[in-house]
Amino acid sequence: MKVNLGTVVASHLNDAMIEISINPELATKRLKFVKALTFFNVNLDIDVTDEYLDYLWKEIQKGLWGSSFDLFNYEQNNR
Repeated sequence: MKVNLGTVVASHLNDAMIEISINPELATKRLKFVKALTFFNVNLDIDVTDEYLDYLWKEIQKGLWGSSFDLFNYEQNNR
């Protein structure tokens, strides 16, 4: 399934705002995820797959920032 990247970013920012007082650890993870999404994908008008979002979420949680996580490189490496 594909979803608009801007919608994903807005959703995670909204959730982080709610969670910051009740679950700051998860809020921080969400903010790191949004940071990665916006850093590696400048255009928020694109549609991305659930698989790409899951992949990026897992990589960010591992602390792996040395690779390129933009959608183009992900799709090239995961065909």
